[in-house]
Amino acid sequence: MPDLLPIQQHALATVHAIHTEQAGDHAHAAALYADAANRWEQFTAVLEHAHALLGQGRCLTHTGDPNGGPPLRQARALFQKMRARPRIQECDTLIAQTARLSS
Repeated sequence: MPDLLPIQQHALATVHAIHTEQAGDHAHAAALYADAANRWEQFTAVLEHAHALLGQGRCLTHTGDPNGGPPLRQARALFQKMRARPRIQECDTLIAQTARLSS
């Protein structure tokens, strides 16, 4: 991807994560979302960063991994700053599921 602009590279990383999640490979998708989240955070794209964290946490939760909590809480905090109520609610639902996994 060297011929692409950084924003294009980050977008493609995100799309790869989304396609992997849709294909049902949640463990691999979680890792891809983590990479995308790091990219967007460094690029200071807050909305994309929050969505990538949400994807990471959602995939970890889907696999039964209680480590989905931290990215979900971080995503929730970012969505809270943006007052994105539907995404906050989605994070809350997944955080509750993650809490049940670790108990």
